[in-house]
Formats: sequence, C-alpha cells, structure tokens
Amino acid sequence: MFKGLKNGKKKAYEIYDRACWREGFNDDLAAFRGKYEIPKLDEEKQNKKDIEDLLLKYFVSAMDNLHSMPVAGDADKGPGPQYLKDRIMFLNKYGFPSVSFGDAMDAILLEEVPAYQPFEVSAVSEVTLLENAGAQLCLQVDALASRDETLEYIRKNWGAMQKLLLGMVHKRKRVKTRGNRDRDKLIYDYYTYYKKHPKEWKGAHAYPLQAVIQKLLEDGYPRLNIEAINQSYRREKKRRVKVGRKQTG
Repeated sequence: MFKGLKNGKKKAYEIYDRACWREGFNDDLAAFRGKYEIPKLDEEKQNKKDIEDLLLKYFVSAMDNLHSMPVAGDADKGPGPQYLKDRIMFLNKYGFPSVSFGDAMDAILLEEVPAYQPFEVSAVSEVTLLENAGAQLCLQVDALASRDETLEYIRKNWGAMQKLLLGMVHKRKRVKTRGNRDRDKLIYDYYTYYKKHPKEWKGAHAYPLQAVIQKLLEDGYPRLNIEAINQSYRREKKRRVKVGRKQTG
C-alpha cells in the first residue's frame, strides 16, 4: 500500500556496500551467527528455507518472551528479547534502518540487500492507548532518513494515509459505542485462524502477525504495529474468558 522512495533501491545498495567494507562487519556478523547458531547459506543456497524457518522460530520465541501472549501458538524454545535487541544494535552500528523489530537483519543473514525503509506508519490511538482519540496516524522516522526523503515519503503516500484515516473515521461511525471491540474480535479471529493454518500466510509473509495486519488493512482499518496487535488480542481474549465464566456460572 505504501510506496517506497525513488532512490530507495540505490540507497539500499550503498548502505549495504558501505557496511560490508567497514572493519568489524564480518566479525560481528559471524559473532551474531555463532551466538544464535544461525548457519550461513551453502553454495547452492539449498538451506535457505531452513534458515528462514529458523529465523522465524527465533522471532516467535523472542516475541513470546517480550509479551505475555503467544505469537504463533506453542513456539519451540529459542532466544528471548535479547535477540531482538542484538539485531537492532547491529543494524544501528552499521548504518541500517532499524524501525520495527530490525527486520533488515533477516536479509543480511540471508546474504541479501535489505530494503531501505526508514519509515513506519501506525495508529496514534493505539500508541497512546486513548480509546476515544480522533482518527490519527503516527509516522515513525528512522534517524537515517533525510528531510527530503521524509517529505518525499509523505508526498507519495499522503493519499494512502488519508485513505487509512478515512477508514478509521468510517469504522468509528459504524461501530459507535462498541469502540474498537469489532476490530479486536477480527484480530482475535484472524490471529487464531493463522496460528492453525500456517500455509495461509507462509510465502506471502514472514510472520503470521503480518498477515493479520494485511487483513485489517483490507478491511479498512489503519496499519497497526505488533504491540497494538498484542494489546487488542489480549483485550479480546480477556473479554471472552469473562463471557465464558458468566455462561458457565
């Protein structure tokens, strides 16, 4: 939905090339691989799928320990939140954007050039937890982004932002007193479904949460970050537990 920068691909290669030539890059990358037992690609890249699955397992494990809810069902044991912190520290040290949870690190570990994406759009009402706030969006800007790049991103994606804001207004008008409960119910249903049907999102998305976010966008809701999805899921799960108790009481 959101468009990239005109020179984004060129800048991505410049950042990657500059990082690769920096002293310590290969040693730090090797140390990261060693710490988390992440193998390198073989010559024929036949183990790429195995590495992708391993990175997904690590992300799930880290998120399971970061929040009080499972990200993709019963995840296998793996690293905790420190894994996410180490990713972001590596990206910051070598000049890569580190918005979100350091997704660019996956590309580096797979010996690919990470996309230059120093922006992230999320709903302000979810960040501030103000349920009655008006329709607002938050644009997160990585420190690497220049003034011109930020203005270009806003100019190219202003229509998409307005569309999301309009969707937020329409949803509020339609659900009225229910607030975000309809959206929370969708999040719970989508998330539960994707946990049980991994084939529905693997390939198109790296993580099931991304599939949930995409479905919400298609339904006219604003783009939510992972923290917002977790909060909505917990609210709906807690509500269903209370309803279940009342019905059995």
